[in-house]
Amino acid sequence: MPAGDQPGHAIGDRTLRFTAVRAAVPGVSHKVLAQTLRALERDGLVTRRVYATVPHQLCDWSGRHLDAVLASRDRFDREAA
Repeated sequence: MPAGDQPGHAIGDRTLRFTAVRAAVPGVSHKVLAQTLRALERDGLVTRRVYATVPHQLCDWSGRHLDAVLASRDRFDREAA
């Protein structure tokens, strides 16, 4: 997946719902995106807020300093190539 099409780049420092993140990352499956977001959450790079609503729950994802982390990773990838 090209760097610009990764979930972290789609979120940045904004708050988005899952469907908005999925729309911003072309070709990603629901399962892979959910796994990736959960991994980013475990690493402390994104936070997830769940809203109890009827009939189902709404979730928002937001990045915390994610732009800086992704920029550093991209710079490392370019220098390592």
